[in-house]
Amino acid sequence: MAAEPFTAPSGAAGCSFQSSELSAVVLLDSAPQAYTRMEREQVEFWQNVEWSHKTARAAPRPVGHLGLGGYWFPVQNRLLTTDGVRLITIKVRGPSTGPPERKATATGLARVYLGPPQKPAGY
Repeated sequence: MAAEPFTAPSGAAGCSFQSSELSAVVLLDSAPQAYTRMEREQVEFWQNVEWSHKTARAAPRPVGHLGLGGYWFPVQNRLLTTDGVRLITIKVRGPSTGPPERKATATGLARVYLGPPQKPAGY
């Protein structure tokens, strides 16, 4: 996969990856309280799924053994995880790949960017 670093409008560092089968975008957000923001985002997304009466398939799925935790958002093909320092968001697109392959790609990319887990105060 060819990688191309960039800076998002928010100031977060990022990198996009392209191959013949899929593309991925990784955002590295170093703003404070990464773990809290990750948890809040998945709760709010889940609430929106519930309130919009979408099927439960749209709900975020926990991803174990990844940083301090992680969530896969199947409708968006997006992974959210943190090492306690950075909030890492990975979005994968691949018309010729299925959901399991997109999730596996996102998880593999996340492992590249995750540092040693640093639990936030109070956890």
